[in-house]
Amino acid sequence: ETLGNILENNEVILNEGDVLNVDVAATIFDGMNVFIKRAFGVGIECDGKAITLSIAEGTVADALKAAGITLGERLWSDIVAPSLDTELDDYTHIEIQRVTFGTLVETEEIEFSTKRVEDSSLTVGNKNVTTEGVNGEMSVTYNAKYIDGVLVEKTVVSKEIIKAPVDEVISVGTKKVNTLSATTYSTPSSLSIFTLISPVKAPLSAQ
Repeated sequence: ETLGNILENNEVILNEGDVLNVDVAATIFDGMNVFIKRAFGVGIECDGKAITLSIAEGTVADALKAAGITLGERLWSDIVAPSLDTELDDYTHIEIQRVTFGTLVETEEIEFSTKRVEDSSLTVGNKNVTTEGVNGEMSVTYNAKYIDGVLVEKTVVSKEIIKAPVDEVISVGTKKVNTLSATTYSTPSSLSIFTLISPVKAPLSAQ
């Protein structure tokens, strides 16, 4: 008689993931010790999906293998929590974040500069924009790192100017203006003229 027959006759049900220390097809014998390790549920989140795996023992790596989940070619790149060597229990919840790398090309603006040039034809204090400034464009190539499709890091590989910026040129006046100084003379509003007349003595009479 096999172990499977004994379990069935005794209504011992094996659930998915349960582990026996003896194969169910083994022939029983007196003194045989049979142990059943019951499976528990382990939650796994990966690639936008959530699954529950029934497993009785092992590590996180064993759970991923049982679930048919493979990591990237660079095993250290995908983020697995808890770590692959963590022993499983019925509280284990595994999260996997996919890490990928690629090339990213972006067009960036180059701001124009402003130059000031002295102009003797303009008076001091005046200025004039003789050349309008125009921003340029630059192509920047990056090595990009993505976690679950979201850009998290980028490193510059090369830069190439597509369109050079045009500097703004401002003419600043240096010509001095001659000024005339005026002297003002004030006159009194009224002028009084006095004539001084000396008194005339009367002639002396003859005695």
